[in-house]
Amino acid sequence: PVLMGADGEYSSIIVPGASKTMTVARLALAHAAVRTCAVVLLQFEIGVESSAAAAQLASQSGARVILNASPAPLLREAMTGTIWRHVHAVIVNHHEAQVLTGERSDQPEDGMQLAIRLRRRLDVPVVIVTLGRDGTVYAGVSAGLRVPGHVVPVVDTIGAGDAFAGAIAAALARGDEMERAVVIGNAVGALAVGRRGAHDASPTLAETLAFLGE
Repeated sequence: PVLMGADGEYSSIIVPGASKTMTVARLALAHAAVRTCAVVLLQFEIGVESSAAAAQLASQSGARVILNASPAPLLREAMTGTIWRHVHAVIVNHHEAQVLTGERSDQPEDGMQLAIRLRRRLDVPVVIVTLGRDGTVYAGVSAGLRVPGHVVPVVDTIGAGDAFAGAIAAALARGDEMERAVVIGNAVGALAVGRRGAHDASPTLAETLAFLGE
């Protein structure tokens, strides 16, 4: 269940259900599909072990692996694992970045430093930190990017992070560079919070490009 306040912010109670039935053995059923992917987007709700196995399979098949490293309670377990060596880009929110770096910072302007430190600690090519209304920061091997937030009415924040991550994966699969993918994801997240619901709130590519003035 999801509990939403009058300001559009929410808290969720997660009952794993089907996600907990995913095992490394069951992942074998999806091997053929994973091997055809250009981009594979993962998160830890299917478990750290299953996510790591999927990341290894995808990267060895030539796919880019994007890890939306949540929920936060599983991050410390993942830190000692091997999943990071198979990941091209890690997406976390401000709180998750603090958990992974062990650093406390309540200031959005510190997001870039968190992203840089986290990229070095995990030894991954890209780290993306979402900052809510303050936008997004991206730290790569040789470049960084700060994308300011969009001023939009907030109706419902449910699913905005998922829309953001999905938009980045879709942009990369289309052949966009990471910097452009982050700009698109940032816009998709902003548009998603202006609508009710999760899946139905995600904008189309045409709506996103119009919002960006392209």
